[in-house]
Formats: sequence, structure tokens, C-alpha cells
Amino acid sequence: MSAGAVPGRRPPDELVGVRFRTRPENLQQALASFAAAGFEPIFIDYTSELGPSIWFGKTSEEALARLISAFRQEWSAIHAILVGDRLPFTTRHED
Repeated sequence: MSAGAVPGRRPPDELVGVRFRTRPENLQQALASFAAAGFEPIFIDYTSELGPSIWFGKTSEEALARLISAFRQEWSAIHAILVGDRLPFTTRHED
């Protein structure tokens, strides 16, 4: 659990790194896969009609790639990857 996150309570936006929206019937499989890869969500939001949203804290790009690899596309309720103001898995270079 990320520092500052409280179990069962929505964490502040500055602690959130990535979210996965899963179909309800795939939630337990997704959580087991994340756990097997060494990741624990900081929050699970059950309020959307689209399905539960599994939230993880901010992490390195290497860990983010492993986290994404642990999630099977067929479990997803939404297919999109957003990484701030840059393309996924790229390093921002200042010229």
C-alpha cells in the first residue's frame, strides 16, 4: 500500500499512478494475477456501471510495464493507456 493510502478510502490523486477497469466477473482473476506479479492495489472503486476500477500507486516505468503485463486484455472493460502528457513507455526528452 502506498504511503498515505488508507484501506477502503479513495486515495488522493497525487498517489494514483495507474487504474485498470475490469469486468466484474474478472475482478478476482485480475487481483490474483497482480498479486502473483508482486503488486497490491491501493484502492478498488466499485461505483461505476462499467465495472470495478483497480487503482495502483505511482511506480517506475519498468514496474508499470510488469503491472500492465499482469493484466489480460480480455479482463478489461475499457481499452486505453494514458500516461500523463506523453506516449506510454517513452522517456520524455527536453531539447
